[in-house]
Amino acid sequence: MTRGVIAQRAGIGPETIRYYERIGLLEEPHRNTAGHRVYVIDDLNRLLFIKRAQELGFSLEDVRELLELRLQEVPECSHVERRAARRLVDVHQRIRDLQAMEQDLRKLIATCRENPVKDSCPIFEVLEQGN
Repeated sequence: MTRGVIAQRAGIGPETIRYYERIGLLEEPHRNTAGHRVYVIDDLNRLLFIKRAQELGFSLEDVRELLELRLQEVPECSHVERRAARRLVDVHQRIRDLQAMEQDLRKLIATCRENPVKDSCPIFEVLEQGN
């Protein structure tokens, strides 16, 4: 497969593949006699693994560690489970943060609706002053 084909199949951009190669998440592929890179199904599977791990919130460094664990002869599930549990804690914190942002935005919007003709918009006041 060419870089364009594998990128399309993995649902990522060709530049992302180049980046993964530069940082060592994906090995640089073999080249054919014309010098073009040739990707194989294992490369596609690795890209799909990386993409799915990122969709679950794992950082690229986490992904690197997961890939290393995956390549072990007998990967220890407990190591992977601990990483997933830490990620879950982070997700819960993000949910709490987003809920707090939602409440703040609702309050700001309500303030604007309650006082539509003010000298200054309360949203601007909060953004400028942090109140």
